[in-house]
Amino acid sequence: MVADLAEQSGRARSGFNATIYNDVKEGFQPLSAQPPVLIATAQFAWSVFRFGPSFGLAWPDEQFPMNKVDQLYHMFMQDKNNLQVADVIIRWIDEHVEDSSGLDH
Repeated sequence: MVADLAEQSGRARSGFNATIYNDVKEGFQPLSAQPPVLIATAQFAWSVFRFGPSFGLAWPDEQFPMNKVDQLYHMFMQDKNNLQVADVIIRWIDEHVEDSSGLDH
């Protein structure tokens, strides 16, 4: 079975119009005209995927193979999508998803 995932055009792997960044650099546009870009670092991924209580320290019962986490990091890319939406989603998850593992984390 093959599943297709629609690409989000704001992500760097599908390309985007970078003219605004060059215009800001050259002084043709103010810095405020430049949209933010999320650069997904290893530390960012650690918190989003909730691998552990702090960066580099996995939960004792973590099911993701931590010896492969560096390979996961290589799959991340810059993202120009609406970052406020991502913040709202992450906040909602934090507030509404109950930890049913029985662990205090």
